[in-house]
Order: sequence, then C-alpha cells, then structure tokens
Amino acid sequence: MCVLKVEKLSLNYNLNKKEIVAVRDVSFSLEKGRTVGIFGETGSGKSSIGLAIMGLLPLNSSIISGKIIYKGKNLLNLKEKEINQIRGKGIFLIMQGGRELFDPTLSIRQHLEEVLNARSQMTGEEVAVKILEFFEILMIEKDVLNAMPSELSEGTLQKILISMALMNKPEILIADEPTSNLDMINQYRVLKEIRRFQTRHDMGLIFITHDLSIIANIADDVLVMYGGEIVEKGDIYKVFLNPGHPYTKRLLAAFPTLDNYKKDLEFIPGNLPAGDNLPTGCIFHPRCVYCQEKCRKERPFLSKLADNHYVMCHFVNEIQQWSDNVV
Repeated sequence: MCVLKVEKLSLNYNLNKKEIVAVRDVSFSLEKGRTVGIFGETGSGKSSIGLAIMGLLPLNSSIISGKIIYKGKNLLNLKEKEINQIRGKGIFLIMQGGRELFDPTLSIRQHLEEVLNARSQMTGEEVAVKILEFFEILMIEKDVLNAMPSELSEGTLQKILISMALMNKPEILIADEPTSNLDMINQYRVLKEIRRFQTRHDMGLIFITHDLSIIANIADDVLVMYGGEIVEKGDIYKVFLNPGHPYTKRLLAAFPTLDNYKKDLEFIPGNLPAGDNLPTGCIFHPRCVYCQEKCRKERPFLSKLADNHYVMCHFVNEIQQWSDNVV
C-alpha cells in the first residue's frame, strides 16, 4: 500500500540574488512498512526533499513544480494549520544536527513531555513510563532527563531525537542522517531498533544519508541523487549488484569491501556542479568516463533497465557491456 507519493518535485533556493537548483523532477513512492533510502553527496538535494515533505523549507526557497501526495492530499497545497496536524503523528522528521534543534532553556524531560503531549492524551505517569521505555531501548541513561541540552554530547542528543520520533508512532518517519554523531556500536543498535519498530508498526521509512553501508543494510529501495536529480533508482539489490549509471558504478567502486580491500579504491575526478551553473545535457557528463557528444547536449531521462530499476543515462544498455576501464 502506497502511503506517500512524490511526483516531479522541483525546487530552487534564492541565494545572493541567484537561483540555485536544489531538486529537479524527483519522483518516487513509499510503501507501507518499506524503506526508501536516499543517497547522495552533500549538496545533492536529498535533505531538501525531506524538508519539502514536512513543509519546512526556508523562506528563500520556492517550489517550481510537483506534488507530494499523502492520504489523497497534496501537502504542497495545505495551509500551515493543516500540515501541522500531520507533523509528528502522521509524518515525523528527524533532522540533521543535534544541539541546535533543542530549546536551551528546557530540560530533556520537558522536551520529551512536550512532544508526547502535543500528539496524545496520555497521563503524566504514562508519559514517564513511555519515555523510560524508549530510553532503555536506545541505551540512553535516565539521568539525562533532568539535564539541559548544553550538558549532553551530540551523540546522546541525537539518540533523544530518535526516541522523540519513535514515541509518537508515526505512519511515516523521515530520518535525515540520524546516526551521523554515533559510534559504530551505537549506530548499529539504533538502526536495529528503528527497523524493529518499523516492522512492529508497519511504518514507512525514508532514510537520507551519504553512507552507502547504511543504505545497503536498511533500504528496500534506493534513490541515487546527483546535483538535485535522481540518476538511478530501484530495488536495493538490483542497484547495488548491477549499477547502471556511471556515477553509481564509481561510487560503489570507491567503497571498501571484503573483496577489494587490497586494491586501490577508485575515485571520481572533479566536483559536484554548482546549483546556479548546471551543465547542459547530462548533469554528470563533465565527470563521466563514458561521455559522448549526445551527453553534452541532451538531458537524459530515467529509462527502465529492469523491473523496479531505472537509470538516467543515454547509453545505459551500452555501458552495461563496456569495460569499467574506459578512460
């Protein structure tokens, strides 16, 4: 069952009187109980998608086109009061960052009580039990309840943000780099508990990260983003085991595995394009080893490589046969 559908979403930012392309023609759907992983480098537009879904884009942003459909309604057309009824219970966003997301004048207990009371009719005792339950699950010391945000580490604050999200049992959870401040042990534990919670409550999950290993372990479907566009999307196994886009191929070749740990890892020459100066044609062509004249002039569109596997490349079928050693 589809719980969220994003259709041809495009949005820009206005910065120093320049129009910066952040997201261009992004489309995907989220099924109940499944995870869509959104992967991309910093500046690829992945976080802007989460903010757009929640109606939390900054004032200097503008939606150029598209729809975000949730329960038959286009979220982009809702008034603030209407979308505020959806935030927290229907859709919850765990944002990047830690300390800056907390009110420095409120204790951790006050933050958690405020979140729970805003979306439920629980008694004070029920709230207290619920908080301790999730603190135990996520390995958070109960002593931090009376602490102020300034007294805690970024990692602890990040786990508290995750507990806030799960306590409300949202239908959809958008997690934007939720474990970036955690060590490997805590990261593994938190991801395991998120998946367990998701299975128990049939929750849809959008997981945004730049870490390929997390995407590989948590996602059912993946969107590979570059310069604000989806360059490849589909079933996680199909994309990772048979990547069709040159960008995805190079990313995976640059990632250390048990099979290639003795080899020199590859790298992608050049830099991500600036949003106010995107290249003509294929957005990846200045860095692509397979680039042809058509790539410089014509923008490609997502084409089907296999069932639930789409690639934005003019020569996706040919590249599957060409050697990765093309220079």
